[in-house]
Order: sequence, then structure tokens, then C-alpha cells
Amino acid sequence: MQTRIKLQAKTLVNKHSVVIKEVAEELWATPCTNRNEQDEPNPTWSKSKMEKTLGGKRLLEILEKFGIQAFVWDPGPRIAPAE
Repeated sequence: MQTRIKLQAKTLVNKHSVVIKEVAEELWATPCTNRNEQDEPNPTWSKSKMEKTLGGKRLLEILEKFGIQAFVWDPGPRIAPAE
């Protein structure tokens, strides 16, 4: 089972390496921002206080250039309840 999964992963990475590279380069070019742990479903997954993000709209633009159709669900910013 594990060998099959590794083979599938390797095949997908090889098939989409150009797309992966473009997404990575776009992310690399974005500046680091302060990580807001309040927006994290699991705030302890990283000890870093900084992060880089790539918005869903930009990701879709990159994928569309390569003929990849995708859907990104964006719940928007969390709004604290009124007190």
C-alpha cells in the first residue's frame, strides 16, 4: 500500500512539476507576515510567528494558466461576535 501511494505521489509531482514550481515561486516572492494564531484551527501546528500565504484567487489564476480547474472555498475573515 505505501509503495503504491509513493508511486502515485511521485507520478503526480512529475506530471505537475511546472505548476508546482510556479506556485512555489509565487509563494517564495511574497513577504512574510505575522502569523495570527487566532485564525488557526490548530494553532500549535507551528512554533513560527511568521508565515507566507497565497490567496485562493491567485492560486486559481496560476492553475487556470495550465488548464487546471479548481475550486477554493474561502470563508473570509472571522468576525468576533458583538459583545
